[in-house]
Amino acid sequence: MKGLTHFVMGITIATCFPLAVKGAVTESSLILLLGGIFGILPDTLDFRLAKYLEKHDYDIDPDPHNIDPTMIARRMAEAIDEAWHTGRKVQIQFHTIKMSADLWRQYKIMIDQDNKRIVCKIGPLVTTGKSPLPETEPPEDKAHGEWPFKANVLHTYDKWTYVDIFSGPDFAFVPEGDHIRIDFIPFHRKWTHSLTVPFLFMPIGFLLYGWNEMGYTASLIILFSYWGHVLLDQTGMMGSNLLPPFTKKRTKGLGLARSNDAIGNFFTNYMCGAIALWNINYFSPHQVLGSDFVRWFGITGYWPAYFVGLANLFVYYVIPVLVPLYIISKLYMKYHQPEEGEEGLPETATKEERAALEMIKSMEGYEST
Repeated sequence: MKGLTHFVMGITIATCFPLAVKGAVTESSLILLLGGIFGILPDTLDFRLAKYLEKHDYDIDPDPHNIDPTMIARRMAEAIDEAWHTGRKVQIQFHTIKMSADLWRQYKIMIDQDNKRIVCKIGPLVTTGKSPLPETEPPEDKAHGEWPFKANVLHTYDKWTYVDIFSGPDFAFVPEGDHIRIDFIPFHRKWTHSLTVPFLFMPIGFLLYGWNEMGYTASLIILFSYWGHVLLDQTGMMGSNLLPPFTKKRTKGLGLARSNDAIGNFFTNYMCGAIALWNINYFSPHQVLGSDFVRWFGITGYWPAYFVGLANLFVYYVIPVLVPLYIISKLYMKYHQPEEGEEGLPETATKEERAALEMIKSMEGYEST
């Protein structure tokens, strides 16, 4: 999901703690912000720290005035074969080609595992908004290059990888049995997106609020907000490395949504907003919102009334909004197939293609901030 969605979910998780809500309402405490901060922290660690800790054996930085697609293809093929012959992981970084303040030269790379070759094509000039400029493609004889490799590879991502604006993508070629496994953006969703790492951050809650009930609440907000990010990402295509150091690889996601899915992000934000609204109302000293369900069923217990009231909110304000929107979106997707060049993928796209797009969109969202 997008960074804003993770931030909102973190805030919502923080509002599930009555003491945190009371502190925010009566003492103007900023404790709820801990949820948002640690809800977005895994991606922040990836794109502001882990990315720069990666060491690359190959750096592809094309000359803007003399772009050689064959050289690009050859260097990538050499990196694959080096991993094959040496038995060690080899990483390669592709840099973008900036032509001016708002113009970039786009190029794309294909790993043709069936024919064991790398194909590179130089594309048009594009703006920072990725809009291509007409008639800026180089001649065909200067735009196409390819190079063979010898290794057996397992490539499960998108057919073409585009390199255009900000910083480019990277790959890791990992020897695995009788083939080379190709990892796209290998730094993403590894140790940062785990259920174990947030335990290291929990003491911050006690440092901020002391060794007392509020400090204990803050430490739990840190833990559960971080977990909320990891588990929400698990609904996507890529998955995460859930239990390092006991696990080393990213697990497969559930494939229920993509990080750039507007409907999925909106639904999540809307539901989180509804839950946070009810939590702040219910846990505040003076409630403003009532619950018909609580009155009708004569609920008296504190927590039973909370959950019945939350169900009341969903029946009145969430389901009537999201269900029609979901039906409309499914009908739209059924009868509308994106044209070539339009953002997104058709419903016929493979799971691997969707996973690759999710990675690219996730990376672009942070590179543009």
